Amino acid sequence: MENPNILAAEYLYRNVRYPQVTDFMRLGGQAEIFKITLPEESKLVGKTLRELDLPGRVLIIAIERDSDIIIPVEETKLVANDSITVLARKDRIDKAMAQLCAK
Repeated sequence: MENPNILAAEYLYRNVRYPQVTDFMRLGGQAEIFKITLPEESKLVGKTLRELDLPGRVLIIAIERDSDIIIPVEETKLVANDSITVLARKDRIDKAMAQLCAK
């Protein structure tokens, strides 16, 4: 069983470091799934997943748009206010967040 104090500290750290993240879940000690909302001023709005050139071991696994859930493919275009669910290795999260949150 994990120490609740450590879990609370990690949660607070992520909220301060990545305020765009609305939810996250650890997968073992090596990967995380997190959700961010794409702001209207994001450089990624209008780009396809292929154009994003995400770091290796980082995947956009779902997009919530309006009331739809999209399982994206390389040709899926991102739209302002999309809620993006990302799977990433722990060592790639900072690089992925920098790219996904760039304005």
